[in-house]
Amino acid sequence: MIVLSQPISFLKDPGLRDRRAMILILAWCGLPGIAMASARTESLVPAGEPAPELTLATLEGPSVRIADHRGRPVVLLFGELYNTNSVEAASDISTVLHGPPMSELNVSTFLIITQDAPAAQLAAEAADKGITLPILHDPQRHSFAAYHVIVLPSLVVIDPTGLVTLSCPGYPLDFQDLVTDALFFAAGQLTEEQFSRRRAAATLAEGPEGPGRARWLSALGEQLATRGSAEMALSKFQEALEIDPDCIPAHIGLGTLMLNSRNLPRSEEHFRYALGLEPGSVDAALGLVQIEALRGGAELESAHQRLLDLLRRRPDDPRVRYLAGFVAERMGDTDAALGYYRRASELLLYGRELRWETK
Repeated sequence: MIVLSQPISFLKDPGLRDRRAMILILAWCGLPGIAMASARTESLVPAGEPAPELTLATLEGPSVRIADHRGRPVVLLFGELYNTNSVEAASDISTVLHGPPMSELNVSTFLIITQDAPAAQLAAEAADKGITLPILHDPQRHSFAAYHVIVLPSLVVIDPTGLVTLSCPGYPLDFQDLVTDALFFAAGQLTEEQFSRRRAAATLAEGPEGPGRARWLSALGEQLATRGSAEMALSKFQEALEIDPDCIPAHIGLGTLMLNSRNLPRSEEHFRYALGLEPGSVDAALGLVQIEALRGGAELESAHQRLLDLLRRRPDDPRVRYLAGFVAERMGDTDAALGYYRRASELLLYGRELRWETK
């Protein structure tokens, strides 16, 4: 959930300004204050609408047509193998499906990913992460467009007649219960009233100090920040840390807010604390890269080294490519900067989401 808040000064360079295609793409994305925007304000096809038809290849080769699974409930999980919540959601769905009550429902379940990599490599990565759900590969992101997916992960449950019965962007705390209830509802074992009542009861059960409260507050803070309510977001992140001082999303959120207000020392404190708790955190590393790039001088080399590591781990993350371009530009390598910016714009055209637009 890291923001990319740096203006692209190379747009002022007459020599580079003639590269119209890339510049127009970057301008379309809302720079400065880069963010991936969507013309649609809500996420996912709403419940009650027919599920858009899809035909996608499996990692093993054969194609799957969603319409061929009519007559049984279908679960579609839109995610990515590099996204921690997507992996956890896939594990939760597997746990639900292996429970005794589900054996009679004959559920078809698919994880849909878009990572542009060979199928064998993706299959190995999925196996390494313990993912057992069948995986459909959609590098052109047609399914994400058809279902209006803008949040990772996103869950869609389809009933046996082909109607969407549940659309859930994100990874709520009661995800397993949500999947269970939605499948029973899709299979006709819960009425709409029963389903709504159970979901309302689950929401109320999350008390003020309930499990996961800090993570829930952090997610709320992120939503508030996305909508420009920085002060309210700040209060939610702080409240989250009062409950759990080691809540990583809250530290990332506070670090981002401090970075946006150019309070670099406080921002660095939060990002470094988050990185200490989770050394592989991409958001924390990107935050430190931005801070080091802003300070310039000798810290540019540190930013460059962090980006080399991030480029190895996340070559298709447009945030990484954009910041690599910004740092290269600050270091005087305009050719490299142009290449990084161009690749970031290409990735954005395929719908990679950059959140937290800032001014």
